[in-house]
Amino acid sequence: ENKAHVDFLLNEKMSLLCHEHNYIRLESGDFVKYDKLLLATGCSVIKPQIKGIDAPNVISLKANQDNPLLKMKAF
Repeated sequence: ENKAHVDFLLNEKMSLLCHEHNYIRLESGDFVKYDKLLLATGCSVIKPQIKGIDAPNVISLKANQDNPLLKMKAF
């Protein structure tokens, strides 16, 4: 049984990523706390100019072949 709680935010823009305290701030001003975060920006890798984007626990996926990397980092 999977008891994961997943929030899906479609077409939201993030203005701040704080990986030290596990939260993001949206352009609307709302804050969202997370345990694990997946940013899906579209069909090509786009690294937004936000603090924390180059943290070691932030990964970029280009293709479905990158799934093993995601699975390894997620658990």
